[in-house]
Amino acid sequence: MGYLIKDDLQANYLKISVEGQWADNLIGETSDRLLALCEKHQASKILFDFLELSGNPSTMSRFYMSTQFAVKFLKLRLSHRIPPCRFAVLGRHPLVDPNRFEETVAVNNGLPVRTFTDLEKAMAWLEVDQSEKAG
Repeated sequence: MGYLIKDDLQANYLKISVEGQWADNLIGETSDRLLALCEKHQASKILFDFLELSGNPSTMSRFYMSTQFAVKFLKLRLSHRIPPCRFAVLGRHPLVDPNRFEETVAVNNGLPVRTFTDLEKAMAWLEVDQSEKAG
């Protein structure tokens, strides 16, 4: 089973929604598609909405996903294909690890990211005015 990925450019941030069932074999393809949308829109604030994505990745899958995404992001940043940006990941447990393991791995690999289970907190971390999130 695959994912459905939708992008929605708002006034002051990019929202990328992912729906479907977690699948380890799609990590590489999905990270490429997410980063292609970041490159396309050149947004500096990105909300990854995984509320409609289900599953419970293993610790190794979380590690691989976070490391791979961070490395790909940094390559795009160093080649000036993506502006400086920050990411907020919004999801539910168990997809989002309660201990934020995937966040720790990504941050340790240079990715400016935080994970959340609450939209208001995610938007506040992105520094997006709540009135700008409509849409």
